[in-house]
Amino acid sequence: MNLKQHYTMTGFDKRYACLSLLCFLCWCGVACPQSTGETIPLVYITDFYHSPGDPDDHIDMATLLALPEFDIRAILIDVRPPHKPDANPYEPGFVPISQMCYLTGKSFPVAIGPSLPLRSTSDSAIDRPESEQPAIKLLIKILRESKEKVMVNTVGTCRIIAAAYLREPKLFREKVRALVINAGSSGKGTLEHNVAVDLYSYIVVMRSGLPILWFPCAGDTTNWDSKDAMGPNNTFYRAPHLQLFANLPVPLRSWFTFALSRSCRGDILRALSDFPAKEVDLRLNHGTRNLWSTQSFVLTSGRVLAKTDAGWRFQPKSKIKPDAQVEEMTMLPITFSISDDGQPTWSKITGSSNIQIFQRTPGSQHVTAMTEALNALLREFPIVR
Repeated sequence: MNLKQHYTMTGFDKRYACLSLLCFLCWCGVACPQSTGETIPLVYITDFYHSPGDPDDHIDMATLLALPEFDIRAILIDVRPPHKPDANPYEPGFVPISQMCYLTGKSFPVAIGPSLPLRSTSDSAIDRPESEQPAIKLLIKILRESKEKVMVNTVGTCRIIAAAYLREPKLFREKVRALVINAGSSGKGTLEHNVAVDLYSYIVVMRSGLPILWFPCAGDTTNWDSKDAMGPNNTFYRAPHLQLFANLPVPLRSWFTFALSRSCRGDILRALSDFPAKEVDLRLNHGTRNLWSTQSFVLTSGRVLAKTDAGWRFQPKSKIKPDAQVEEMTMLPITFSISDDGQPTWSKITGSSNIQIFQRTPGSQHVTAMTEALNALLREFPIVR
């Protein structure tokens, strides 16, 4: 491309060209953006697929990208083992991530990790195929090159973190600001999904001695329809689609519809503006969505859940009025141990600890407040024009 061609490109053409370059970088896992100021350097690990295994991951990604407090250094995809031929395909979510980059004008490297669980608490996955190494190598590279300590948030398994930590434990102790772990149960019993998928990686991370902000997905049960599914120290809540997706920007509504409809359209940019209204209504105005990770994004961004004149909002602490009603969401230091079969033992303490656990006041008000505040955040999603 010569200079004349460059300066005569339309805005759409320029963004499309950037998207093409991004897709290449995503596959190679080589780009690394720099810090943009007073933001939190973050590596985000997600079991993010297209078609989605569970579309809560799409809501999580939109939530993360709606919070300007984070400087996203990379998105690492925690992939699944190959499925049976007759099962729904779960491809790593390069397509919806590229769509998000187009909508927001942002870019970041994307890489995939190993597809099978760690085989022991000493397995660093070093012998896995080269195609399964990019996420581990990229995490190590980002930590090594960062001048600041980096937060690592996983809403999937701990596989990528554990493998990288086992290779470079000193680097992790020097450069990790906190590991944000959205996994496990605050009680004992059936293993929560992210732990059951890769038990050894969870044990490695929780025994590492690294600073951990622990957001257990489950409490005393993994039956999400149980009256006991919401506890004081786990994150699960269920949001009605009609409230969660109400009045979102059209491109963002179309992005969610693209995922929920399991679309195989090839025109992935045009799809963000012309999904049929009936399809959008079908996918976004009916049903409910189980969510487990919203609180981790809110708290680690430094925001609180507060009642404002406009309703419940995720507000920066500096904007909270002294007499505002604030919904309890906090982190408490604990003593912690974990058995070889993944059962946790913990208790709250008054002193300091490397592990802190999430705490809330569970109940219908928490669900109402979380849903209203999340909808408000997504209504202001930063789409570039």
